[in-house]
Amino acid sequence: MSYKTEKNLIFFIKYAPLLVIILLSFLTTYFMEKTHKNLFEREINRTSALYTKLNNEKLKDEIYKLYYYINQQDKESKEKLKEKIQERVYEAHAIASKIYEDNKKTKSKEEIFLLIKSALGSIIYNKGRGYFFIDDVNGVNLLQPLNRNIENQNLSQLEDVKGYKFKQTIMKTILDKTERFDTYYWYKNDSDQKAYKKISFYKYFEPYNMAIGTGEYIDEFENEIKANVIEYIQKFNENNDGYIFMFNFEGILLTHKQKELLGTDFLAKNKQENVDFIKKVINIGQNSEGFLSYYNPTVNDSKYKKTSFLKGYKEWNWVFGTGYNNGDLLEIIAKAQSDLNKKNKENF
Repeated sequence: MSYKTEKNLIFFIKYAPLLVIILLSFLTTYFMEKTHKNLFEREINRTSALYTKLNNEKLKDEIYKLYYYINQQDKESKEKLKEKIQERVYEAHAIASKIYEDNKKTKSKEEIFLLIKSALGSIIYNKGRGYFFIDDVNGVNLLQPLNRNIENQNLSQLEDVKGYKFKQTIMKTILDKTERFDTYYWYKNDSDQKAYKKISFYKYFEPYNMAIGTGEYIDEFENEIKANVIEYIQKFNENNDGYIFMFNFEGILLTHKQKELLGTDFLAKNKQENVDFIKKVINIGQNSEGFLSYYNPTVNDSKYKKTSFLKGYKEWNWVFGTGYNNGDLLEIIAKAQSDLNKKNKENF
């Protein structure tokens, strides 16, 4: 063996194991880092999916609770309205009966009727909307406090905008000597171009073979219920970290954490990107419900993505929702990334 060959062999024997060890170390570190990275990505995907799933379920649960509350208030409001106008007529009937009983032995029926008419005609309620009317069996109006011009006129053929002759229902109530609810469409005042749905209650008054009644426009009473619901949601917003935002289908903001924004028309007085966003919100509400993800314009860092669950209540033309941003998730991912880097450094 030559000296040169022997020298190369000694060099190889001396350094080859070290080179192999270094190479194996780098390969091991590379594959460990790659394995850890793959595990990290799978764990992040699993964590993100779980984070999203739990938060989405929480959003849906909160919004569905609100939906059921609104629906309950809406349904109960119609029953409450019926109870309210029925009680009013019962009160008026009791007043008329008391006047009749107290005076039937000393006054004529005509005189007593004038007392009844005066008493019931002076009762105006519901901010000037509520009053009592009296009709006889032939459809003649005997009392109409808000329009004295039609008193003593035969209105038996009067029709609402849908062609319904509601006065004949009053006449039938008298003939049947009973009481009943009725629904028709009528104008709130002489200048109205639109007729509104109205619910009325009639009760037979035997001494004069007539009916005493009252009614209320459903939208007026409904507006009071809506105002109560909005107030309830706004109080929730003020007393909790999270909040419910709500728009009507015209783009008016009804509830929000920022009170100064309430009543803002977001379709008319906002930037185009916000108008597009509100249109998406309204579209989801009009089509029932859905999730919407977007980047919160109120946060400078565009990485904070927000997800909201929205649900519409078509009966009132409302859409409402609540949401969360991915800030907590990003913090979880950042910490996991930091831990992985530390572990990889230690392994290296």
